[in-house]
Amino acid sequence: MTTANAQQYWVMNGQVPEQPLTISEFHADDDVLIIAQPGLTRDDLQFAQEGADAVIRVSGSVVNSSQEVVDLAVLTNTSVYDLNPVPLLEQFYAAVAGGRIDEALTCLADDVVWEAPGPTDILPWAGEWNGPERVAEFFRLYDQSIENPYWNPQQYVAQGNTVAVIISAGGTARQSGVAFTGDIVHWITVRGGKISLLQIYLDTYPIVEAVMGGRPFTVNPAENASYYVAKPLASDRKTDSILFDPALLETPPLTVKTVMAMYAALQGLNVPEVRKVFAEDVVWDIFGPADLLSWASERRGPDAAAESANQILETMHFDHFKPTRMLYQGNTAAIVIDEGGTSLATGVPFKTSVVHIVVTNEQGKVVLFRNYINTIWIVEAFLGGRPFTVPALPATDSQNQVQTNKQVNVMPLTAEQNNEVCVEFFDSAWNKGVVREDLLSEDAVDHSQVGGKTKTEPGAGSFKHIVGMFRNAMPDIRLTILDQIYTDDKVVHRWILNGTDSGGVMGMPPSGKALQFTGTTVVRMKDGKIAERWANVDELGLLQQLGVVPPPPGGGE
Repeated sequence: MTTANAQQYWVMNGQVPEQPLTISEFHADDDVLIIAQPGLTRDDLQFAQEGADAVIRVSGSVVNSSQEVVDLAVLTNTSVYDLNPVPLLEQFYAAVAGGRIDEALTCLADDVVWEAPGPTDILPWAGEWNGPERVAEFFRLYDQSIENPYWNPQQYVAQGNTVAVIISAGGTARQSGVAFTGDIVHWITVRGGKISLLQIYLDTYPIVEAVMGGRPFTVNPAENASYYVAKPLASDRKTDSILFDPALLETPPLTVKTVMAMYAALQGLNVPEVRKVFAEDVVWDIFGPADLLSWASERRGPDAAAESANQILETMHFDHFKPTRMLYQGNTAAIVIDEGGTSLATGVPFKTSVVHIVVTNEQGKVVLFRNYINTIWIVEAFLGGRPFTVPALPATDSQNQVQTNKQVNVMPLTAEQNNEVCVEFFDSAWNKGVVREDLLSEDAVDHSQVGGKTKTEPGAGSFKHIVGMFRNAMPDIRLTILDQIYTDDKVVHRWILNGTDSGGVMGMPPSGKALQFTGTTVVRMKDGKIAERWANVDELGLLQQLGVVPPPPGGGE
């Protein structure tokens, strides 16, 4: 499981070291530090930068030592961010969210490679940008075209110095006023304590549609027309750079085995094998306009997944399909893939790059497969090449309505079960940064008050935007539910949020203060999912803590 050139460094082996292990040349791209201590995890480690050296520590109580803190290893001339990159990325995204692009650029290496896909004649920021100054140009061009853009990280899948960041994103095309939303993945490598590679994997079709003013629209030939496709980089690394179970050096974990079995079953479209590897309630989601690409959209169940895979093979011929690298953390895997082919209907070729996000359960079954594929070039190929016209969206017919009704024909949950769904949803969103769309109705509506303004927004976009905004401002944010009241289809939670303002709340400069504010959330449930949410938040108390609003006379008593 390790690379041919990788060095292995061992520490502990069940015993607390008297002196830390000193490693003079640790290569973050390849090498592995094995901390052989049963029960220890990354969450138990403390990373400190002491001059040019990275120090890895652990609390003495965790390893049954009388020492308050035990130094396990000293890696000379190494940045802690090469070993633990997520804190650097949290700083980066907090700066971007706050509009502090100059600050965000300081997180980039001098030779950073930044890749953004898409048709360069329609999306001027598409292409490869080298160095911080050129990345600044990317942001300038993006801001010229897109109003109120946002990137809200939802989950970090980290392995060594490489991270797949799952992000809720969106904005509004300035010229047309058409909004777009969609999840994206940033594939990032950190070297020397800076971001050295950032590749954006997303479906640019919704952005093109917004820039073109919505459907219907026509794309004409252009002299400078070209499509930029990110270039996935292969790596021999198969494990994290820090391991606690030496067996992983030779044997992949259950998550990796499940993903490999999934690809084997799908490649042969062996439905019995697909049923073995997919959970009965698996969510299969492929990006793209479903009326133009028959295999796109979200589906549920192994048979629906196999049907979508079969539709892909019936409509496209692939010249190559190359999984380039897999990252895994816990039960989540991120796989980057280089693929290209031809539309069987038109004979027009296309090329694209893809990230698959796969989530497994403890039984070794796939519960979520999400395909972050860029479909704009595929749409062009399916429509015969330029010039091509994307037609208006078809009206929903009665047959589609019947199919939708069949999909939601489920047994109603009890009031107590409804509350359990809400607890799981809000704990996952606030405390883990993962908005569980499987717990939201497809037509869920969020009635939110942010900055004193009430807005109503359908779908998961509002949830992701609000959660992402506060988690960017306060990465250590923690939700505690104080009271739970539920009856029939209604659930009420009184809660408190605590966190440190290190990224700037609601666009204000970071204060560094420990903040605490309360609120009440009312939820209406439908068919076991969240259908509507209303939230009242003590924004006045939050602004008083930030010093924006003076406290009331008498000290607030």
